[in-house]
Amino acid sequence: MIKKKITSILAAIMISTAVLTTNVQIANAQELTKIENTVSNLEDGNYTIKNKTSYGSDSSHGEAMARQIVGEDTKIKVENGKINVTLTLNEKMYNMLENIEVSLAGQKIDAVENKEEKTLTFSVPSLASKIGVKVGVKGMNHTQAFTISNDTTTLKKLVVTNIATIKNDVVYGSSFGYQMVRGYLKEESNVVEKEGKNKVTLTLTSANLMKNYEVSVNGENTEIEKVVENDEAKLTFNMDNLSDEIKVKLKVSMGFMEKDIEFGVNLLQDSFKIVDSKTEEVPVKVTGGDNNTEGNPEDSTPETGNPGESKPEENKPENTTPETSKPEESTKPGDVNTGNESVGTKIYTIENDVIYDNPVGYQMARNYLEKISKVEVIEGKYFVTLTFTGTEYMSNHEVYVNGNKINATVTNNNGKAIVKFEVASLNEDIKVSTYVAPMSRNVEFGVALKNDTLKLVSGSTADDITTNDTTSGTTNNNSNNAGTNTEANAAPVIVKGKLYSIKNKVTHENATGQAMARKYLNDTSYVEEVNGKYFVTLTFTGKEFMQKHVVYVNGKKANATITNSGDEVKVRFEVSKLSDSIKVSTYVVPMSRNVEFSVELLENTLTFIKEYDVENGTLPQTGSPINPETAAALGTILLGAGYVLIKRK
Repeated sequence: MIKKKITSILAAIMISTAVLTTNVQIANAQELTKIENTVSNLEDGNYTIKNKTSYGSDSSHGEAMARQIVGEDTKIKVENGKINVTLTLNEKMYNMLENIEVSLAGQKIDAVENKEEKTLTFSVPSLASKIGVKVGVKGMNHTQAFTISNDTTTLKKLVVTNIATIKNDVVYGSSFGYQMVRGYLKEESNVVEKEGKNKVTLTLTSANLMKNYEVSVNGENTEIEKVVENDEAKLTFNMDNLSDEIKVKLKVSMGFMEKDIEFGVNLLQDSFKIVDSKTEEVPVKVTGGDNNTEGNPEDSTPETGNPGESKPEENKPENTTPETSKPEESTKPGDVNTGNESVGTKIYTIENDVIYDNPVGYQMARNYLEKISKVEVIEGKYFVTLTFTGTEYMSNHEVYVNGNKINATVTNNNGKAIVKFEVASLNEDIKVSTYVAPMSRNVEFGVALKNDTLKLVSGSTADDITTNDTTSGTTNNNSNNAGTNTEANAAPVIVKGKLYSIKNKVTHENATGQAMARKYLNDTSYVEEVNGKYFVTLTFTGKEFMQKHVVYVNGKKANATITNSGDEVKVRFEVSKLSDSIKVSTYVVPMSRNVEFSVELLENTLTFIKEYDVENGTLPQTGSPINPETAAALGTILLGAGYVLIKRK
């Protein structure tokens, strides 16, 4: 007992001695801003990285003690673009530490301390962020402080591969066909799950009787790997989601008789069972940050030890003149490099517009991209910052300038993606590509900076500027238009539209017809209300089986707008009230004839979704603009729309 107590006291004395004999510095705000422009846009996933501790002096004893407190291996978890760091504290020293704090640029940040696992977890804007750590030593009334930096050359992604089995069910239009296919298709399938992707293998017996295999996922043909062995055919293909719709086509050949067979396969997700799992460490190359340069800690911290001071070489003479004194000839010359402000850095706000070739895509991009952007002129270089909302639906933002992909810094903050990039001028052709989760694909659109709205923000810094003022741009535009409009080009009349969801009920004279109609008509429809008028959108699947949709309202043929979107058909038409009689006539390909059934809108299920602006009483083809509240439900509407970027005129 006495020996253990003496050991603890000696260890505490060693820690406190290191504190008393060492001059400690933490990375200042200028350093942090400088290095956080790199190593911030990582793919979601789990990573490991080596870290280095720095005391900021030549005390080898203090350096050794800092290294003992924090383990060398850092765990990184990137989720929706947010970088979470986990440090592991020395198990033997942990009980002697107290009042543990984590800071960035001298500012304390929130950190979660797990006392059981002896870890600290917190968020950083970049892997290149220098992390300050302070710990108290129990009973000694002293604080141990040091910085931690990551060696980005050691970054590795943890890639997990799961080998699993899953049961399946057959989808066929008749019980005889169902039993036939069930006899060929083995009930258990195999799945290889890796980085959110699934490789599925279906196994068919009696392969000597089959040929011409085809597989489609959600209505689109997919490549298959076919292996035939011992009269079994194994068909392997990729799927994003195990709930996606699978269809298999093949030809059955028996002597002189050949027949084409098509059937669906549902994977029963509640039967998913992992039978094996392995983790690989895959090296990841990044640019910027600490690339294992072994320089002294002072190379990254000011020698004076005062967090607020900058390195001498970072202090620019007041009379420094940038190469270019204005962002663009078309901008206001008086807004740049005038007055008594420093010519080294200028900060402006500027309005933007979206370029897209159809109203649906335009409205989606417009709702996600905030109307006010930021322009920074730093030593003659121009940096534009675009701010996007709805990061739960849109991710992986990429920027192209004049057709070339450029490096952009993407920072996620409170559900917003802040994208910063450099341009040569404000008249560049800017295009943004982003992954839209509800659509499972990338969407591209242009962004035009409106030079006549460029406005110098006097006496502000980068942190003072907000880009969420979406009203000023609209007001300015309207006031400008009011001065130039003629009778032929009058200002648009803005009215409010309302979007609702509503459930529907299908009726048919016999049970088979009703089941068929119910299967292919989504049970949720959408209603748009504008100026007392109602527009209903019905969504049908199975386009290859049901075609030539015609709608009758109160016995009269309605003027319907039909949009094809992958395997879906959206039919939009006007009704006088939600209780109107609605009938749908459609041509059923397998039956080679028209089928008619009734659709009843269940008014007690009407649910308000959002309110939106409509210009001149004209609605877009699919109704409301899309925003984060409705993107999940309406994302697939855009699948039928073109994604061709048009140049601004």
